[in-house]
Amino acid sequence: MTKARRPPFNRPRILDGLRTARETAVEIAAAASPRSALKAGAETMIGLIDDLALLITGDRRYFHGKGHSSP
Repeated sequence: MTKARRPPFNRPRILDGLRTARETAVEIAAAASPRSALKAGAETMIGLIDDLALLITGDRRYFHGKGHSSP
């Protein structure tokens, strides 16, 4: 039995959409009450997006900002 090959996905488009979704979730988490379900949900979404970044790019911190001292 052979595995069916999946068609490739548009990696730049997917990563761009994930970046937008992560930035929005960060904004929601920052504005939500500290122990609210809204904050917990946004933080869960951030973690899931970071997991997808790991699977797609090999880097779980792909969407994390670089430090100011980075070149």
